[in-house]
Amino acid sequence: MASRPPIVIDYGAFQQPPSRLFRDYLTGSPTVQPFYASARWDLEGLQASADNALRAERPRDAVVEALIRQQEAREAAGAAAQARRLRDPKATAIVTGQQAVLFGGPLYVLYKALAAVVVARALEARRGAPVVPVFWVAADDHDFAEIRSTTVLDETGQIHDVRYSPHREPVGQPAARIALDDTVSALVEELRGRLPAGLHRDEVLSLVAACYRPGATLSEAFARLLSALLPDLVVLDPSDPALKAPVLPVFARELVEHSPTSRLAAEAGQRLLAAGYHQQVPVRAGFLNLFVYLDGERRAMGWENGIIEVRGLGRRMPVAEAQRMLEKDPSGFSAGVLLRPLTQDLLLPTAAYVGRQPIAKVDTPIKTSVNINTLRLPMRSPKWPRTKAPTGRATYATPNVANDSTCDASSPDGKKTFGKISAAAVPKRKKS
Repeated sequence: MASRPPIVIDYGAFQQPPSRLFRDYLTGSPTVQPFYASARWDLEGLQASADNALRAERPRDAVVEALIRQQEAREAAGAAAQARRLRDPKATAIVTGQQAVLFGGPLYVLYKALAAVVVARALEARRGAPVVPVFWVAADDHDFAEIRSTTVLDETGQIHDVRYSPHREPVGQPAARIALDDTVSALVEELRGRLPAGLHRDEVLSLVAACYRPGATLSEAFARLLSALLPDLVVLDPSDPALKAPVLPVFARELVEHSPTSRLAAEAGQRLLAAGYHQQVPVRAGFLNLFVYLDGERRAMGWENGIIEVRGLGRRMPVAEAQRMLEKDPSGFSAGVLLRPLTQDLLLPTAAYVGRQPIAKVDTPIKTSVNINTLRLPMRSPKWPRTKAPTGRATYATPNVANDSTCDASSPDGKKTFGKISAAAVPKRKKS
């Protein structure tokens, strides 16, 4: 079958186009340079990013031991072998991640995971040193509404929402603590009835049933499914207590310095507004980007006049007391959205992060120093996934942006994305 020529559509042609900041970032406009360091997304750029990732000291041994144990618990021998390769002082990682959505979630989850594997292989071939694909499961996330359901297409093309409704709503529970009850078995059968006949359908359904069984947690079921589908992918569960101790310095700074991540994000937001863009991350005054599990729920933390408050309980304590709690048991604490990338990069020598589309914004850069100096580059890919139409419809076509399935990293008129994949790796760079 002859291949079709690429469809070229400018993002600005959509009736509901992405934000101007996103489009300016995509085209490399000078106006975004003060906010986002220049990043090359070809192999040469990724190699430079990998070299930068090796400059910081990290707790490799502790992280590797935890990762090996996690993979072996899922009987993922290939992934365990990959995790062992991170012991090499020259090893780096291509990281991606997602919330632990029911039945594996949207198709782009698999795209991101596959992209991490493909990019890792290509970068390793160029570097001549181990590059390990890692998937970060947001097991600490307690937003049950966002992970309890997924959508599927039946044989007529109709969209159906498959929703997990347990006997008891897990209010305030992170995904790592939400144990599936017996209603999940009927939900698997509902999925079986919705999915049309197709190649490997029954095999996949059997795999889903084996992972999503009563007694398993939502995050572990998600991780097992991903490990089974991609045997060489290292699936990381950050709720593991063994991975909390190494990031204690990051959590401590968030407490003691009254959320430096929020201050940096707020400052960046003001500069964005002054430049005519919109603020990327709303910053709530008085909140920390840190959560604590107390009285059976994951709870937000705030501060005011040197006092830490556990929101929802009204419990107040001096910063020193909260710090003692953290040092005594860091496993009860978890990172918020702005702090999570910093914990990730303290644990892993991240050369690049594989993001997704569609999205209407690019993440705000956050600069901090907690054992390592990290400049957070945009974490999202500027590529629409082929299987899902972008918001709106194009009213006209222009030759500015290449179709994601045909864009080559070296193409002068294409987007600066890596290869022919539906998600793109964004190099991590330290500030020079």
